[in-house]
Amino acid sequence: MSISNIFPVKIYKIKLPNYKEVLAALESRLNNYRNNFDKSQSILNEHNEHNQFYNIKHNLTFDKGVNYPELEDTKKFIAEHAQLYWNELGYSNKLMPTVHNVLINLSYQDSFLMDHIHAPWPIIASIYLKFKDGHGQLMFTSPIDTLLMTQPISDHFSNHYHYNDIEEGDVIIFPGYLRHRFNQNIIEDERICISYYLGSEIKEL
Repeated sequence: MSISNIFPVKIYKIKLPNYKEVLAALESRLNNYRNNFDKSQSILNEHNEHNQFYNIKHNLTFDKGVNYPELEDTKKFIAEHAQLYWNELGYSNKLMPTVHNVLINLSYQDSFLMDHIHAPWPIIASIYLKFKDGHGQLMFTSPIDTLLMTQPISDHFSNHYHYNDIEEGDVIIFPGYLRHRFNQNIIEDERICISYYLGSEIKEL
């Protein structure tokens, strides 16, 4: 008799060596966005707006990071490791992963992010520039979650999700099809994450 685990999903994890320097270089931009965010909150509170998916009152996201010169070296770092991950996944050797978009997310106390995917992007890479105990947990959902829901599993939640331990400076690279979520930030401090959306381009011959 034998029991085997088949079709595992590979997750790539590495530390960004200079993450503190990257965070410091972005600080002036982050402060500008924080100020705009504070102004927008008064409007949201006045209209009592609330987004069940993304908890818009407590999250700040901006997507122009792909053009920030402060992130140019980090983008090269991500592209290099995304290529290694691409090869590990067995994706086409006629294509290469390339960074197409960069989102910078500040998640304040009470923020959360519900289950979602990033398909059709083949690869997502997230750098946690600021992360402490209480900032929440990254949880990946089994790619066969729809099927698992139909099964008589006694502890469905623990079989459905995988908790990923995170430390400051960690880079997590995963397939865009993999459903994931982030549970609630319960402390009075922001979590800062940069997410890289990688598509693909044909390799030059």
